[in-house]
Amino acid sequence: MTKKYLSKSWISAKIEVRNSDIHGKGVFTKEKISQGEVVIIWGGEVFTSEEFHKGNGLKHTNVGIDENTFLASPNHEEKTVDDFMNHNCDANLWLDDEVTLSAKRDIQANEELFFDYSIELVDRDYLMKSFCCCNAPNCRKSITGKDWQLKEVQALYKNHFSPFINERIKKQNQMKVLITGGSRGIGKAIAKNLSDQGHNLMLVSRNGSNLEKTKTELTENNKNVDSFVCQVGNEEEIDKLFSYCNEKDFQPNVLILSAGVFIEGTLTNSQSKDFYETMNVDLYHIYHTVKKFIPILKKQENSKIIIIGSTASLEAYPVGALYGVAKWGLKGYSINLRKELMNDNIGVTLINPGGTLTDLWEGEELPPNRLLEPSDIGKLVSVILTLSPQAVVEELTVRPMLGDFHE
Repeated sequence: MTKKYLSKSWISAKIEVRNSDIHGKGVFTKEKISQGEVVIIWGGEVFTSEEFHKGNGLKHTNVGIDENTFLASPNHEEKTVDDFMNHNCDANLWLDDEVTLSAKRDIQANEELFFDYSIELVDRDYLMKSFCCCNAPNCRKSITGKDWQLKEVQALYKNHFSPFINERIKKQNQMKVLITGGSRGIGKAIAKNLSDQGHNLMLVSRNGSNLEKTKTELTENNKNVDSFVCQVGNEEEIDKLFSYCNEKDFQPNVLILSAGVFIEGTLTNSQSKDFYETMNVDLYHIYHTVKKFIPILKKQENSKIIIIGSTASLEAYPVGALYGVAKWGLKGYSINLRKELMNDNIGVTLINPGGTLTDLWEGEELPPNRLLEPSDIGKLVSVILTLSPQAVVEELTVRPMLGDFHE
């Protein structure tokens, strides 16, 4: 790092150390400080995370200024005013850059000054030794080094984290999403919704012309959309998809598995090839895709797998028995996958739409208001991706208001 920092912190003449009602000593205003006014500019020496944890740098003076990099006072120096500042979950100070603390709002004389540790702290293993007692209405109680990932915290200090955390938040909110069945129906609706939000997408479909058309539509507003033609019911094709993603350096942290096929026929009069194709596309492709990409998802933060099932998995499905059997298998797979991956912090969600207005029903004489809009599922997926890292929607069932048409 070539950037130069102050050797000692600059401290506004308007603040001083006093006894705090929150914890030990604190920093207080001697007179009013206006919104936006600079209060402290941190100074010290630059240490790597490893150097600081080995004892280089004065304990409890370190602040994160970059990935695995701290600014801290040298061991031979005494603590200064800024080192006595306490945490608050609704702090009145925030960062203008990695070292400049300014007033988030007007601060009156004799108020205690606070900053929220989340604006400079990134440490998966950090846990504050005692519960927070800041008494803010939004107090998180347990303060960790992962709090910067919380949506409510990001909203509270938007763009006023240390710059390296701002960049992490930007990358977190611009997820890399792989969508099978992404060229039509529910998959396309999901892709459109996520594309509008600026996420990086990899669309997968077996129909090259539909896929190219969808990609062209989406890239009008989002250049971060790629596509790959793939027969997802074939394991070797999944291998080719994986290789293509590696070639393009597309490391997804979200899999949306929407590809499906619907072949009419009962369990006793259908052809074997139809049963195998249904199982390959509606069930086995999900098994193979997850198995192939799971090592990548385990390395990412806030990874999710969203599987598009069906209400056909909730009851007998006489209008499409082959499809129903595959979706029942998919429900069992999703439940077990959720249990298997929870300790890896990978959320697994199964969405069961009822009848949806896609080309699956082409030729059927059904009023549109008897079917869901594909965009309904797109909106639900979008919301799921905004949840905090510790939240997972395990299963959602969405039906037309009047129920599925065959009921």
